[in-house]
Amino acid sequence: MGFFQNLKWLVEGISDANKEFAEGVKNDLKEFKNDMKDLTKQHYPKTGEVIEKIDRAAQTIGNARRSLPSIPVTTQSPTTTPFPKLHNTRRHKEWTSKSRGDHIYVKRVGYEHHALYIGDNRIIHYSNGSVRRDNLEAMDDKFNISELYMKDSPRLYNIEEVIMRAESRLGESDYNLALNNCEHFVTWCRSGSRHSNSI
Repeated sequence: MGFFQNLKWLVEGISDANKEFAEGVKNDLKEFKNDMKDLTKQHYPKTGEVIEKIDRAAQTIGNARRSLPSIPVTTQSPTTTPFPKLHNTRRHKEWTSKSRGDHIYVKRVGYEHHALYIGDNRIIHYSNGSVRRDNLEAMDDKFNISELYMKDSPRLYNIEEVIMRAESRLGESDYNLALNNCEHFVTWCRSGSRHSNSI
């Protein structure tokens, strides 16, 4: 029993260290951004003013976005076809659209895992440090999920472009918790921006 307790403490310690590292990176990036804004204002006042307005607008949009509740997606209409049952007794909660290009995620203790739904019960996501195409069952095996959610993240590209962008990064192995995680990947595919509320 001691081995498993030690293993649990090790995993929790690594998780805490990752969170602390991510927080430090976020704070450093924030400080760098503020320093650059101050320098720009000092040497190029008009440009600095424009940057300040853009930053305020981005913060307002971000705050509004964060205030929206997560949508647990359930089947509302009998006309929708649910996902095929998984190989075990756990079932995904279906979402009404089941559209290709949907931004989906599962909630885990302390974090979320995000993926892009590409149709036919398949996803593209960052898994084990690289971008890969998997069936939803693979996501279920790895994360032991019982509920699947859809995130209404901005989509600026049509569905085919979103999926083409995702496929263009298959095999990439540049995972970074703070700068290039699974949520960054999906938001980039859908809108070109890299945004994550997960960290």
